[in-house]
Amino acid sequence: MRRRRRAPCRARPERRRLRGLGQAEVTGSTWSSRFRVHHRVADRYRNGRLLLAGDAAHVHSPAGGQGMNTGIQDGYALGRAIAAGRLDDYEAQRRPVARRVVAFTHRMTRVATARNAAARAARNIALPLLGPRPVPVISDPAPRPARPSAPGSRAR
Repeated sequence: MRRRRRAPCRARPERRRLRGLGQAEVTGSTWSSRFRVHHRVADRYRNGRLLLAGDAAHVHSPAGGQGMNTGIQDGYALGRAIAAGRLDDYEAQRRPVARRVVAFTHRMTRVATARNAAARAARNIALPLLGPRPVPVISDPAPRPARPSAPGSRAR
């Protein structure tokens, strides 16, 4: 059975010139689509033997670049919880972090996608004045080992 290939979506075939902050000129579009941002945190990270981490536990805008970091931190915390036999502590440790990340990225997304002309103008004036700023990493203070293990020794 052969599948038919869909022709690419031709959003607007007419050629228009669009300027984006004076840095680029868009002369046309071959294809476009909509991206909808959802902000969600799971009600529970554990239900019996089922455990959630990363994107399964929280979904948010890519604004701020925290998604992969938060997922990696979830995996690390889950591994430590499994090793220590303290799975009940995992959700209490990671869910508040995910809620803060989701709230932060939600605020950033609202600023970036402001519809009000005055809000967009204020944003466009303020951002260049602020200059480049590092995005804060939102995490929980993870316990660190007292001293690194010697090469060849086994972790306990």
